Amino acid sequence: MKRRIIVLAAALTLICSVGTTGCTKKDKEGTKVTSESKENKKSNVNIVKRVYKEYTEDEMGLWESDGFTYQYKKDLKGNVPDTDEEITFVILTNDDSVTFEQVFNSMYSSNQDDRLDDSMTLVVEIK
Repeated sequence: MKRRIIVLAAALTLICSVGTTGCTKKDKEGTKVTSESKENKKSNVNIVKRVYKEYTEDEMGLWESDGFTYQYKKDLKGNVPDTDEEITFVILTNDDSVTFEQVFNSMYSSNQDDRLDDSMTLVVEIK
């Protein structure tokens, strides 16, 4: 019984020490390089940067996507809440006053009242 407790304690110590130190290796010049996770633990939002919708500009300068027509194409820059990560929402909209915060909440809030109507504002890309 004592032997099992000692083995278990040693295993837990090893697991804890590996989990907190990160991985290290040496590069070609012999310099120690440490690899650590870049995961942001403050935010639980998973932002995927990509084009979400195809869109076109017509001869009158209006923007079209998903069967809707929009007057404006805007790039809204801002920071993801509780992080230093800056992102840009590319949107098509008929509301020139729409803000980064409104678009962010529309996409990532669990509150249905935060959702923007696609016929008024559509996120076409996140970069």
